[in-house]
Amino acid sequence: MTITSLEMLIISFSFIVPGFIIDSVYRKCLPQAPHTNQNALIRYLLFSFINNLLFLWVIANYLSAPGSWDVINYISGPESTILTYFLLSIVIIIGPAIIGFAVGVLSNTAWFQKWIKESFQMAGVHPIHTIPTAWDYKFSKVTEPKYVMINLTGDRVIGGYYGEKSVASSTSNERDIFLEEAYEIDIKSGEWTKKNTSILIKSNFIEAIEFVEGGQEDNDEGK
Repeated sequence: MTITSLEMLIISFSFIVPGFIIDSVYRKCLPQAPHTNQNALIRYLLFSFINNLLFLWVIANYLSAPGSWDVINYISGPESTILTYFLLSIVIIIGPAIIGFAVGVLSNTAWFQKWIKESFQMAGVHPIHTIPTAWDYKFSKVTEPKYVMINLTGDRVIGGYYGEKSVASSTSNERDIFLEEAYEIDIKSGEWTKKNTSILIKSNFIEAIEFVEGGQEDNDEGK
Protein backbone atom coordinates (compact mmCIF):
# COMPACT_ATOMS: atom_id res chain seq x y z
CA MET A 1 0.00 0.00 0.00
CA THR A 2 1.36 3.39 -1.03
CA ILE A 3 0.88 6.35 1.30
CA THR A 4 0.28 9.63 -0.52
CA SER A 5 1.48 13.03 0.65
CA LEU A 6 -2.08 13.98 1.68
CA GLU A 7 -2.41 10.81 3.72
CA MET A 8 0.94 11.47 5.42
CA LEU A 9 -0.17 15.03 6.17
CA ILE A 10 -3.42 13.81 7.75
CA ILE A 11 -1.57 11.15 9.79
CA SER A 12 0.92 13.75 11.07
CA PHE A 13 -1.86 16.17 11.94
CA SER A 14 -3.83 13.46 13.74
CA PHE A 15 -1.02 12.03 15.87
CA ILE A 16 1.31 14.99 16.51
CA VAL A 17 -0.47 18.35 16.09
CA PRO A 18 -3.19 17.81 18.76
CA GLY A 19 -0.55 16.82 21.31
CA PHE A 20 1.64 19.77 20.34
CA ILE A 21 -1.29 22.18 20.81
CA ILE A 22 -2.31 20.67 24.16
CA ASP A 23 1.28 20.82 25.43
CA SER A 24 1.86 24.40 24.19
CA VAL A 25 -1.36 25.79 25.70
CA TYR A 26 -0.77 23.90 28.95
CA ARG A 27 2.72 25.39 29.23
CA LYS A 28 1.30 28.89 28.78
CA CYS A 29 -0.99 28.31 31.77
CA LEU A 30 1.55 26.58 34.02
CA PRO A 31 5.37 26.95 33.89
CA GLN A 32 7.14 23.73 32.95
CA ALA A 33 10.73 22.56 32.77
CA PRO A 34 12.12 22.52 29.22
CA HIS A 35 12.11 19.07 27.63
CA THR A 36 14.33 17.35 25.10
CA ASN A 37 13.19 16.67 21.54
CA GLN A 38 12.69 12.99 22.37
CA ASN A 39 10.57 13.74 25.45
CA ALA A 40 8.60 16.32 23.49
CA LEU A 41 7.70 13.80 20.80
CA ILE A 42 6.55 11.30 23.42
CA ARG A 43 4.38 13.96 25.09
CA TYR A 44 2.86 14.98 21.76
CA LEU A 45 2.02 11.38 20.86
CA LEU A 46 0.56 10.68 24.32
CA PHE A 47 -1.55 13.85 24.39
CA SER A 48 -2.71 13.21 20.80
CA PHE A 49 -3.75 9.68 21.76
CA ILE A 50 -5.78 11.01 24.71
CA ASN A 51 -7.29 13.72 22.51
CA ASN A 52 -8.33 11.17 19.87
CA LEU A 53 -9.91 8.98 22.56
CA LEU A 54 -11.95 11.93 23.80
CA PHE A 55 -13.16 12.65 20.27
CA LEU A 56 -13.58 8.97 19.34
CA TRP A 57 -17.36 9.29 18.92
CA VAL A 58 -16.97 12.22 16.50
CA ILE A 59 -14.28 10.38 14.52
CA ALA A 60 -16.35 7.18 14.30
CA ASN A 61 -19.61 8.85 13.28
CA TYR A 62 -18.61 11.89 11.25
CA LEU A 63 -15.01 11.49 10.06
CA SER A 64 -15.06 7.93 8.71
CA ALA A 65 -17.25 5.88 6.40
CA PRO A 66 -20.10 3.88 8.04
CA GLY A 67 -18.79 0.58 9.36
CA SER A 68 -15.19 1.56 8.65
CA TRP A 69 -12.33 3.37 10.43
CA ASP A 70 -10.82 4.54 7.14
CA VAL A 71 -10.62 8.21 8.12
CA ILE A 72 -8.01 9.17 5.54
CA ASN A 73 -9.89 8.00 2.44
CA TYR A 74 -13.16 9.36 3.78
CA ILE A 75 -11.74 12.85 4.36
CA SER A 76 -9.95 12.94 1.01
CA GLY A 77 -12.88 11.36 -0.87
CA PRO A 78 -16.04 12.81 -2.43
CA GLU A 79 -18.13 12.08 0.69
CA SER A 80 -16.43 14.83 2.67
CA THR A 81 -18.23 18.14 3.12
CA ILE A 82 -17.62 21.49 4.77
CA LEU A 83 -18.99 19.97 7.99
CA THR A 84 -16.36 17.22 7.72
CA TYR A 85 -13.50 19.71 7.63
CA PHE A 86 -15.08 21.82 10.36
CA LEU A 87 -15.29 18.78 12.66
CA LEU A 88 -11.75 17.82 11.68
CA SER A 89 -10.53 21.28 12.75
CA ILE A 90 -12.30 20.81 16.09
CA VAL A 91 -10.66 17.42 16.66
CA ILE A 92 -7.17 18.52 15.60
CA ILE A 93 -6.94 22.22 16.58
CA ILE A 94 -9.83 23.75 18.53
CA GLY A 95 -10.51 20.81 20.84
CA PRO A 96 -6.86 20.32 21.88
CA ALA A 97 -6.52 24.05 22.62
CA ILE A 98 -9.56 23.89 24.91
CA ILE A 99 -8.26 20.72 26.59
CA GLY A 100 -4.80 22.25 27.16
CA PHE A 101 -6.33 25.41 28.63
CA ALA A 102 -8.74 23.49 30.87
CA VAL A 103 -6.03 21.17 32.20
CA GLY A 104 -3.65 24.12 32.73
CA VAL A 105 -6.24 26.12 34.70
CA LEU A 106 -7.26 23.05 36.72
CA SER A 107 -3.64 22.17 37.52
CA ASN A 108 -3.11 25.72 38.81
CA THR A 109 -5.85 25.49 41.45
CA ALA A 110 -4.83 24.86 45.06
CA TRP A 111 -7.46 22.18 45.75
CA PHE A 112 -6.44 20.13 42.69
CA GLN A 113 -2.73 20.33 43.55
CA LYS A 114 -3.54 19.27 47.12
CA TRP A 115 -5.69 16.38 45.91
CA ILE A 116 -2.99 15.15 43.51
CA LYS A 117 -0.30 15.41 46.20
CA GLU A 118 -2.38 13.55 48.80
CA SER A 119 -3.35 10.87 46.27
CA PHE A 120 0.29 10.19 45.40
CA GLN A 121 1.30 10.21 49.09
CA MET A 122 -1.41 7.67 49.91
CA ALA A 123 0.19 5.45 47.28
CA GLY A 124 3.60 5.95 48.90
CA VAL A 125 4.88 8.27 46.18
CA HIS A 126 6.24 11.78 46.81
CA PRO A 127 5.69 13.68 43.55
CA ILE A 128 7.99 16.41 42.28
CA HIS A 129 6.31 19.81 42.03
CA THR A 130 4.99 20.48 38.53
CA ILE A 131 6.50 24.00 38.50
CA PRO A 132 10.26 23.58 38.00
CA THR A 133 11.66 26.51 40.06
CA ALA A 134 10.74 28.73 43.01
CA TRP A 135 11.13 31.74 40.66
CA ASP A 136 8.48 30.38 38.30
CA TYR A 137 6.24 29.39 41.21
CA LYS A 138 6.26 32.79 42.89
CA PHE A 139 5.80 34.90 39.77
CA SER A 140 3.05 32.59 38.49
CA LYS A 141 1.17 33.37 41.74
CA VAL A 142 1.55 37.15 41.44
CA THR A 143 -1.88 38.15 40.15
CA GLU A 144 -1.91 41.72 41.47
CA PRO A 145 0.67 44.56 41.27
CA LYS A 146 3.39 44.34 43.92
CA TYR A 147 6.21 46.49 45.20
CA VAL A 148 9.53 44.68 45.36
CA MET A 149 12.87 45.21 47.09
CA ILE A 150 15.71 43.67 45.12
CA ASN A 151 18.95 42.92 46.91
CA LEU A 152 21.77 43.30 44.40
CA THR A 153 25.39 42.23 44.43
CA GLY A 154 27.66 44.67 46.25
CA ASP A 155 25.17 45.21 49.11
CA ARG A 156 22.93 47.44 46.99
CA VAL A 157 19.14 47.54 47.33
CA ILE A 158 16.70 48.94 44.79
CA GLY A 159 12.91 49.17 44.94
CA GLY A 160 10.45 48.75 42.14
CA TYR A 161 6.81 48.44 41.15
CA TYR A 162 5.95 45.11 39.54
CA GLY A 163 2.72 45.82 37.67
CA GLU A 164 0.97 44.96 34.41
CA LYS A 165 3.80 46.39 32.31
CA SER A 166 6.52 44.56 34.23
CA VAL A 167 8.00 41.22 33.18
CA ALA A 168 9.86 38.44 34.99
CA SER A 169 11.72 36.13 32.63
CA SER A 170 10.42 32.58 32.28
CA THR A 171 13.56 31.40 30.50
CA SER A 172 15.46 28.98 32.74
CA ASN A 173 18.94 30.24 31.83
CA GLU A 174 18.18 33.98 32.15
CA ARG A 175 16.25 35.09 35.24
CA ASP A 176 16.12 38.82 34.60
CA ILE A 177 13.29 41.15 35.63
CA PHE A 178 11.88 44.36 34.15
CA LEU A 179 10.18 46.81 36.53
CA GLU A 180 7.97 49.54 35.11
CA GLU A 181 8.85 51.87 38.02
CA ALA A 182 12.13 52.13 39.94
CA TYR A 183 12.70 53.54 43.43
CA GLU A 184 15.74 54.58 45.44
CA ILE A 185 15.53 53.17 48.98
CA ASP A 186 17.13 54.85 51.98
CA ILE A 187 18.20 51.86 54.06
CA LYS A 188 18.36 53.85 57.31
CA SER A 189 14.98 55.57 57.09
CA GLY A 190 13.24 53.07 54.84
CA GLU A 191 12.02 55.93 52.60
CA TRP A 192 11.22 55.17 48.95
CA THR A 193 11.97 57.84 46.34
CA LYS A 194 10.53 57.37 42.85
CA LYS A 195 13.08 57.75 40.03
CA ASN A 196 10.52 58.33 37.22
CA THR A 197 12.10 55.59 35.15
CA SER A 198 11.78 51.87 34.48
CA ILE A 199 14.61 49.42 35.02
CA LEU A 200 15.87 46.09 33.67
CA ILE A 201 17.92 44.02 36.11
CA LYS A 202 19.99 41.11 34.84
CA SER A 203 19.96 37.84 36.74
CA ASN A 204 23.67 37.88 37.64
CA PHE A 205 23.11 41.03 39.75
CA ILE A 206 20.14 39.67 41.75
CA GLU A 207 20.73 38.04 45.13
CA ALA A 208 17.20 38.13 46.59
CA ILE A 209 13.78 39.64 45.92
CA GLU A 210 11.41 40.75 48.69
CA PHE A 211 7.75 41.35 47.88
CA VAL A 212 6.31 44.32 49.74
CA GLU A 213 3.11 46.36 49.91
CA GLY A 214 3.62 50.13 49.88
CA GLY A 215 6.91 49.78 51.72
CA GLN A 216 5.52 47.21 54.18
CA GLU A 217 6.67 43.61 54.01
CA ASP A 218 4.14 41.35 52.32
CA ASN A 219 3.11 38.61 54.77
CA ASP A 220 1.45 36.68 51.94
CA GLU A 221 4.74 36.27 50.11
CA GLY A 222 4.65 32.51 49.97
CA LYS A 223 0.92 32.16 49.22
